[in-house]
Parts: sequence; C-alpha cells; structure tokens
Amino acid sequence: MLQCRPMEPLLCHFTRGDRGLLRSLACLPVVAGLLLGCVGTPVARAQTSAAVALQYKQPTATTSPVLRNHRHDSRNQIYALDKHGLGDRIPVIILPGRVQENQRNPWWKKLHQQARKNTEIQQRYGWYLFLYDSWAELPDLKRDFQVALQRLLDSLPDNRPVVLVSYSLGGVIAQHTLLDPANEGLLERVHSVFGLAVPYAGSPIFDPSWYQSGVKHPSPVRRLWDWGLYRFYMADKSNLVRAMRWQNVDASQPEQWQHLTTKAYGPLLPPPDNPKALALLKSKTVVYASYLPVASPVKPHKRLVGLVLKLPSWVLPLYLTNVHGAMEHASPQLARLSVTPQTAPHPFRYNDGVIPLSSALFLPSRSLPYTEPPDALAHFAHRANLCYVRLFKGLDHVDLGHYRWPTGSLKQPDAQHPQAGRYKPIQWLFEDLKQMAQATQAHPWPNEPNCQITRFAR
Repeated sequence: MLQCRPMEPLLCHFTRGDRGLLRSLACLPVVAGLLLGCVGTPVARAQTSAAVALQYKQPTATTSPVLRNHRHDSRNQIYALDKHGLGDRIPVIILPGRVQENQRNPWWKKLHQQARKNTEIQQRYGWYLFLYDSWAELPDLKRDFQVALQRLLDSLPDNRPVVLVSYSLGGVIAQHTLLDPANEGLLERVHSVFGLAVPYAGSPIFDPSWYQSGVKHPSPVRRLWDWGLYRFYMADKSNLVRAMRWQNVDASQPEQWQHLTTKAYGPLLPPPDNPKALALLKSKTVVYASYLPVASPVKPHKRLVGLVLKLPSWVLPLYLTNVHGAMEHASPQLARLSVTPQTAPHPFRYNDGVIPLSSALFLPSRSLPYTEPPDALAHFAHRANLCYVRLFKGLDHVDLGHYRWPTGSLKQPDAQHPQAGRYKPIQWLFEDLKQMAQATQAHPWPNEPNCQITRFAR
C-alpha cells in the first residue's frame, strides 16, 4: 500500500527496500546538475576570460588580504578588492573620505563596481583599498598607511609602481605620508596621485572659532540656528580640526582665532616641511577640484520661491538635488569669513562648500584673482606646479567624490579643458587612467611641462 509521510510529500515509499531506491532516483537530477556545473565552470570561466581579454602574465599574489566585509574587517590596512590576483596589472590604491568604512554602499565600492564593468580598466589596473578609522588621529593613520603601503610594495615584483586615488581626508593621509623625509622611497615608487577634492592646505570650515565668526546673518534666530547646526556637525570631529584646519599659508587668518582654536583643540598638525618631496609630489598629482558659483543678489519674493524649491535638499539631502543643501548653505558663509586687513577681501570666495579652491590646488588663497570666475582662467597646473588639473563648475564637495543620482548620471565638462568632452565624474577618472596607460614617449599624457608622470614600463 502506498504510504506518504506528512513531512515528505514527495518521498512516498512502498517498502523499506524500495525507499532507498526511490531516494537514489530522487538524487539523480541533483547529481547530474552538479556534474554539469563542474564541467561547465571551466568553459564559463574561459568564455569570461575571453570576453574581457584579461592577460595575467604573472599570477602575482600580494600580501594584502582580500576585503570581505568593510564594516567588520580590521581598520588601517590595505585590502585587495580583486579576488583573482593582480597579475601583470598596475595596482591602484583607493584612499576614501571619512566615515566610508561604516556606509553600506560607499563611494569606493561603486567606483570598483564601475571599474569591473570597464574592460580596458580591468585589463590594466588591479584595485586595492586603504580601509581606515575616520576617528583616529592623523599621525596614527599616517603611520599605518606607511606600513601597509611598504608591505604592498615589497610584495610587488620588478619594482612595479602604484597609483593612488584619494578623496578628501584620504588625500590628506597620502600627502602627509609621502612628504615625510623618512618615506622618500615610497614617493619614488608612487607613479601618480589623483586628488579628488583634497584640502591640501586645509580649510577654515574645520576651524570652529574662525568659521563661526563669519556667521553674520541679520536674524538672531538664524544665527543661533546656524551655530547649533555647525556645533552639532563638529561635535565628534576634533581630529579633523587638528589635521585639516586652514594652514594659514597666506596669513589670512586673524591671530585671535588662531589662539582660540589652538587652546580648545590643540596645535595644528601641518604636513612635513619637505620642499624637494613637495615639488616631486606636485609633479605627480592630478587634481580634481570643483567650486560652486557665487550667488548673485535676488529679490525677496524670488528668494522665498527658491527656498521652497530647495526644501527637499534639506529634508532628503544627497539624493534629490545636484547641490547638497548643507554645502550650498556653507559656501557663502565660507566666502564671507573675516580675514586680516592685509589680505584681499573674500579670499575664499570660490569653494565647494567645504574647502576653498585654492586649497585643492596647492595654492595660497591670495594667488587666485577674483575679477573673473576660475573657469575663465587657464593653466592652473602651471601656476601651482601640478601635473594636471581638472576643474568642475557647479559640483560641491560631496558631488565630486560620490557616484550617485543625479550627479552620477550627469555628464560634466572640464572647465580647464572644454575640448576634452563631457563625462560622468567617475568616468573622468577612468578616461585619465586609460590615457595614462596608453601614453608613449612620442605621445605623453598629460603633455604638461610640470608633469613627471612617465609611461608605465610594461
């Protein structure tokens, strides 16, 4: 008689002996599927390899562990993002901005995903990540990055160079590490440095005493509101005050604010004073900088309409508008800061809501003319002795370093080189990496007199 167990409706048995036979027959499709999968795996892999044409001449295995879960893995070390090894490709090390070690879908992860979809980038570059603790002090981050970078370089064959892609605080870590006189060998092995919105000279926004002196709104309620928002934002960022506040290279900061900030947060931690290494670092640096256009005076009724239209950028920031509401709010305050009398008025007029344009270009603020907008000025690279500069108008600090909607879906022109076309922010990076890899002695990239980026020895 046919018997069926309640918990096994598909496994009916007649007798005890038939049960084993039936079980064996039920397993045949599973076994067949496994066998087909095992046989088909090399074929699929071969097809995949042929599709992307990855030629790994040397199955190079570095000492860097493969990143598994960035929210739980150990901090302050370099991880490999590619699981299949480096091969004969050039290592690219990403140094992200702060708090990206805790985000579910950070910028560097989207960058790597886009790189994997790009066949030419995948052929030539292997990707690594320096995962660090954003709340650690800069000297500790500098030491740990130096140790991790040296370990990676020691594991690479034939003195292969590396490329650094840094954003915001990550660029400051790279700057302090490479300018250290004790790390001269590291700078020689670094082929190029991409600095995206990096405050190389610091920023007044990370100087609480000085920045809040510029809050001069006529309404006392608005002044109190601005003061509270800023204090709330800076409550857990004392390490940024010590590492990224304005270095006063142009003597624009009033002396009273210097003493107040130093007394409250401790002395500034400037980059090492190493002119020779600084000149070499500049000649290897490709800067991506942006600025927000200066707002022109508007009539009160238009201002009210504009406030209503911009309300979503405050309620749901980072997603609904091209300019983050907080950046748009901070930009004019940064431009109105009080400076020393001998300094030109409004030296921080052009900024991305967080850092002045002069800081992203390794320049003192007084060296930027203010009679015309920066996109009308050419040859920033020559003026700052940099390798190359890409300038984007209308992007704030967050936009430039994050691949997101809608900014990630909009193609942006380079104001310094409008003939180069229009690309998405991350695609600009890929285009530069492609041209760098294709450069020859007859056709170098970029063809700039201050640039010392040479073609890769392949």
